[in-house]
Amino acid sequence: FNLEVVNVNDAPTISGTPATSVNQDVSYSFTPVASDIDNDALTFGIDNLPAWASFNTASGLLSGIPTNDDVGTISNIV
Repeated sequence: FNLEVVNVNDAPTISGTPATSVNQDVSYSFTPVASDIDNDALTFGIDNLPAWASFNTASGLLSGIPTNDDVGTISNIV
């Protein structure tokens, strides 16, 4: 007899710990490490993007340079 093992869509994994503070006028950059065992294409999203930052949906790169006008806490960045 034949036995077929059928693929299931496994969830991707993501890791990395972003810095939780940055000095004004200093470049900030964080890229998570993500992979998918099924080799599905990965796309990234963000909520509460800081006004001074840019975000790359293909790589997950969050980067930018905050200024004096940006001093303060930005909560719930996901």
